Amino acid sequence: KRNCVIASVDGRGVISSGTPAVAHTCSGYHYQLCPAGAGKFMLLRRNGSGTAEYIIGTITGTSIAFGTAATVGPSDTGIPSCCWDSVNQKVIVVDAVNDVHVGTVSGSSVSWGSPVDPPTATYYDYITRLYFDPNSGKVIYYGCYFAGGYGGYEEDLRNELHVGTVSGTSISFGATTTFEPFLYFEDLAFADDPVSGKPVIAYRWVDSIYDSGGKASSLTVSGTSVTVDTPDVLAANVSGGIGLATDTADNAVVATFGGSGTELDFAAGTVDGAFAFTEVDVDQTLTIDSGSPRLLAYDPDTDYALT
Repeated sequence: KRNCVIASVDGRGVISSGTPAVAHTCSGYHYQLCPAGAGKFMLLRRNGSGTAEYIIGTITGTSIAFGTAATVGPSDTGIPSCCWDSVNQKVIVVDAVNDVHVGTVSGSSVSWGSPVDPPTATYYDYITRLYFDPNSGKVIYYGCYFAGGYGGYEEDLRNELHVGTVSGTSISFGATTTFEPFLYFEDLAFADDPVSGKPVIAYRWVDSIYDSGGKASSLTVSGTSVTVDTPDVLAANVSGGIGLATDTADNAVVATFGGSGTELDFAAGTVDGAFAFTEVDVDQTLTIDSGSPRLLAYDPDTDYALT
């Protein structure tokens, strides 16, 4: 069973929450959240049949009302992803076969345009992520694949970025940018740097069976192309997923990631030519019993980040 809950934080960093709302009662994997218009969000997952399945939630105070779950695209082994285009007021989804869908949200339902083939002939058999860059008004599509086929070695890995332009219920992509080849990405997150206006990408990388860490880099978007700036090491050892959020009060990007053992670490960074991280204070520390942190949210009213 999967629940969603509205959380609020006061000026002392004390978190309170409303009543959980059940989104799904059956098995699913790789859950993602994205906005879906004023007072709405989309909960996306890969269901037990391998299909991208979504449900729209409507927020009223500390309560959530869900519509009816629906699927988009065929079933396969790909990991779905979603984002909200706040300029065109559209929700964008990558399905299980990497096709991209642009949808119009009405109430608790979504009407989709025709699927758009992925911006590469290669099937992303590991991970995809979507991010909307509010400064350029473009969609950034990340995909990772094994060039030597599924189950290949690290030297067969490729990580790619694409810039998409939404028009109506369709999307078109520019040229492919390849970065950090030969690195195995365990997790990846995006946020917007409030000072430079650049997107920031953070990722957990693995360059051997024993060595893993976290890196982050700003991105330069120009038209329909993207350049990956010089990366900064977030941490030498990262044991869990990475979350990013934009801190508008302090003009910084905040990150959370699994440290050694069950420790949850935080850092903050800014873009000044290149991206750089520093440690930040934590008001409420968390101990992780199992799993990994995946999401980080920023509350602009209290200037707190929550994970």
